[in-house]
Amino acid sequence: MYRPQLKMIHVEVVSHDKTHIFRGNEILTFTIDDMSRPDRPISKNVMYLQPGQQFPIRFYILYDDSRAYNDWFYRLNSPLVVNVQIKQNGRLLYVNSYMVPLDYYIQITASKVVRYVNEYEVPSYTCILQTGHRHYYY
Repeated sequence: MYRPQLKMIHVEVVSHDKTHIFRGNEILTFTIDDMSRPDRPISKNVMYLQPGQQFPIRFYILYDDSRAYNDWFYRLNSPLVVNVQIKQNGRLLYVNSYMVPLDYYIQITASKVVRYVNEYEVPSYTCILQTGHRHYYY
């Protein structure tokens, strides 16, 4: 008989863009991924942001830990990581630009995604980090 092993985590999404005020039509997607199976998230949670809401965004998530592979050797080599995206009308606004391991309290830094046209006239997306490094998404 299947028995879920529910665990609760506290999530705080922060950004260097502290002045951004959400309009209420943005969607925050939070996923817990197994590094060996990134195409099948262990947990996916979607929430609508409220008008006037700002960073930091705090919430609690319940997830079923029994959906992850529980072999200790496997957990050492393929950890569980979390990802966050904020979209508005299907357009990506914020994303975490590095892997964050799963823990009971998680603070995720969401970086602003900037759309530009490169030298080949192809729209591309870049994620500007506080350190000046750029991560490119095509």
